Amino acid sequence: MNQDNFHIIFILGFPSSGKSTLGKKLATLLKGIHISVGDLIRERLTKNQDEAALFKDAFQGKEMFPSEWIAKLLKESLSSVKQNNYILVDAGPPLDEVIKKLDINPICVIYINSSAETCKQRFLIRQKISDVERNDDILELFTNRIIHYKNTLPNILSKIAQFCFINKINGNVSLELVVRQALSCIYCAMSQKINKQEGFYYRTEPNIENIINKIKNFTALTLKADKPFILFNKSHLTNNIPMGNQFLLLLKPPFYFEEKTFCFINNKLHNNGYEIYAISIWKGCHIRNRNVAKAHFELHYFMAAYGIEIIPPYILKSINPANKPIINAYEMIQKSSLNKLNKVWENASIRRNISRSFWLIEEEEYIILNGHIPTIINQFHDSANVYALYVRQSTHDAKNWEWLRCEFLGYTNPIKAHQGSLRRLAYEKRLNLHEEVSFNNNGFHLSSGPFEAHRELSIWFGLENCIQSAENKSLFTQLACDYIKLDHDTNIIYSMLENCENLNFQSSQIAEWIAEKIII
Repeated sequence: MNQDNFHIIFILGFPSSGKSTLGKKLATLLKGIHISVGDLIRERLTKNQDEAALFKDAFQGKEMFPSEWIAKLLKESLSSVKQNNYILVDAGPPLDEVIKKLDINPICVIYINSSAETCKQRFLIRQKISDVERNDDILELFTNRIIHYKNTLPNILSKIAQFCFINKINGNVSLELVVRQALSCIYCAMSQKINKQEGFYYRTEPNIENIINKIKNFTALTLKADKPFILFNKSHLTNNIPMGNQFLLLLKPPFYFEEKTFCFINNKLHNNGYEIYAISIWKGCHIRNRNVAKAHFELHYFMAAYGIEIIPPYILKSINPANKPIINAYEMIQKSSLNKLNKVWENASIRRNISRSFWLIEEEEYIILNGHIPTIINQFHDSANVYALYVRQSTHDAKNWEWLRCEFLGYTNPIKAHQGSLRRLAYEKRLNLHEEVSFNNNGFHLSSGPFEAHRELSIWFGLENCIQSAENKSLFTQLACDYIKLDHDTNIIYSMLENCENLNFQSSQIAEWIAEKIII
């Protein structure tokens, strides 16, 4: 099947888990199309009584519909797609076989992991308030389907994971938080998918000093290349290092980073128990084409692009008691221009930090969300080169996350950053970045915790998902608790992981929660 016309995303989950609701919402935000396999089935069986009789047991949730028949219904529906659209398809078993029969390569499959109790509550509410009459909105049929899904979904998810990115999200939360998780899945999966398809140029050097000494040469090569470079530190590959913290250190555009800046960073990391494992070098067009910057900034970008659509109502009420119109950054650009947005944002007397990824300013007539993000994204897209450093713990007594975030990196506002931190040194012009750093662009980024590090490394280094088993959860929990220095919060972190062994979708949310707990 020719897939050049669309980007397809499948949504899977129990009956009444919120598949159609999420599909419709994402289709609106991504300016795409939503297709409900359930609606296709109901429409077809209403028109064709022979098939209704043939598939009676499947309709009642006692068995699966034939994959060939489902694939045919979907193919007919997809054939009408004529533009380069996002297609959100909510479906059920046997989705693994349907995808193979359609011979398509979806961006990802999102599995909404809602409890049976949550699904039942939503089903009963839908029965009472739905304007759409459905002949299968019967409690007995719902119960049959829940039992059938419980028996079949684990095997289906396992099979899908063998050929497609699959992300589980927690469906037992508000719609806004479900949408956030799903957007995170989609943007990260798009980036990973393109990275996997287009690849990197790889080079291994004897040690990190060799890489730094040749950084200008490798940068020049990247400018002429059709894909990014990844330079590996061979000495770190062969050393017997402890399993511990790993993170991304990003050297942001449009600054110029000299060899001595790399040497300073390397020495400071080495002296505190860390080594640079690899460096990836990107030019702006690769970042744009692979969706890397938007995937990296995740919630920061979502707030700027989708605004109130992903903010729970109780938060909206708390930040806007006067009930002013709220517009996101990209909406303001459409209404005026990027230059106007930048002027308004820079001249604002007060910027309010609602959370780690959520800033706003309040004008006389309206509130603007994350107005700094469009310019930052453009800087990445227009940059000659961007450096991403993959850093790993090399000693058992390495400094913890509090040191990394506070004393090594420094606060977001470089004026208030810790003395000797990268951001403060850049502000004092002691790193010779050839541009002035500011609150809007402070020169450096470091993963806020182990969960965010996992997601960011997968984006900038094309890494496959590394958290696939319960055995690895203890490591991440240990690192998270080391970060926040609150051992009694272990159970809270475990509960966050309970619904998902793949951390891509929720890494930034958990990192944001951890950041609120960190003792500074």
